[in-house]
Amino acid sequence: MSTAAAGLRDLIAQVRANPADQTATLLLADAMDWALAELAGVTSADVDLLAELYTVRGVRHFSAAWVLQRARGLTRLREALIDAVGEPLIPRRVGKYLASLQGLDVGGWIVRNDGRDKEGAIWTVKKTCI
Repeated sequence: MSTAAAGLRDLIAQVRANPADQTATLLLADAMDWALAELAGVTSADVDLLAELYTVRGVRHFSAAWVLQRARGLTRLREALIDAVGEPLIPRRVGKYLASLQGLDVGGWIVRNDGRDKEGAIWTVKKTCI
């Protein structure tokens, strides 16, 4: 058993033994977020892209088409997109990529789908903690 798996097992046992222990419960939740991200194959390129999207857009909504339009003039955003999503950079590919990360804690960032507009899905990137 890996060290990470053993640590997770110990946290689960601690929470089961004392469900009122909020610290253990929070640690278990963090460990489960980490495990989900690992299973999803989250990489440092994903973290870098979400951080760059947040830098460019903040907590305001955006579409994949908007991201690609902005990336034409912002080298760091374009490079982060290529590293995380790959080429060719097209809205559908970027949208599917964002959908694959939806709801995961990606290095302190979370992607949320906020519905649709005329350009397709609308997304938001937020920090998972303050």
